Amino acid sequence: MSHLAFNRESPVWHWTEEFAKDHAYVRYDQRGSGLSDWNAPSLSVDAFVRDLEAVVDALNLDRFALIGSSRGGSTAIAYAARHPERVSHLVLYGAFAQGWRIWGNSAEIERIEAIITLVRQSWATDNPAARQILTSLILPDGTLEEMSWFNDLQRISLSAENAARLLRSNGEVNVLDLLPGIAAPTLVLHCRDDVIPFDQGRLIASRIPRARFVALDSRNQILLLRDPAWAVFVSEVRRFLREGAPLMSRLGTDATADRKV
Repeated sequence: MSHLAFNRESPVWHWTEEFAKDHAYVRYDQRGSGLSDWNAPSLSVDAFVRDLEAVVDALNLDRFALIGSSRGGSTAIAYAARHPERVSHLVLYGAFAQGWRIWGNSAEIERIEAIITLVRQSWATDNPAARQILTSLILPDGTLEEMSWFNDLQRISLSAENAARLLRSNGEVNVLDLLPGIAAPTLVLHCRDDVIPFDQGRLIASRIPRARFVALDSRNQILLLRDPAWAVFVSEVRRFLREGAPLMSRLGTDATADRKV
């Protein structure tokens, strides 16, 4: 979930201001959300990759580092596999190569299905209860102010129908077979108690040749500035991006959540 304009006021999202200090850092709202077209007939991995291709072509980017978080991670993986000549570095944070219908057991699948039903029925109401469920999973250590902002972000960035569709499509993701074909140097970071299973991060790193895996001690999917894992995340990403030849540009995809893409 993202909204480029609303995120400027964010008390919880700090990637742009951090990495734009010394890189050309590009973000975009994925289809169906934020300032992008909400009339999105498909929310498949292939559709998200086509959108990323359009952003890259519109900016005339030749070779760049690609950052994908959460659902944006699968987009970044598929893009890097399809365009190895363009991706110089790949960073995956809190990403998953398999959707919840694949990695989840029957109880987990039933729980997510229940959340999807509640989202479809209550997302757009003034009562934030349905949105608070996701906020508590993504930002469990947030303050009341931070959680309130994230509750508002959800309603502003997605319609109830698109939120339900996106959650459901997340369950169908499966880019596992693409991982061995990733040629770019890859850094995989994952919080130990993230709502996205820690094993997904380790699985991704184990399947990408020569990938480096960094475990972060946090349970927040969106790292807060006061979270010790934030400093580790920034330090590791900066160190990784400094490796090799200087880069002309950096491209971040959320999916961020933002997941980037």
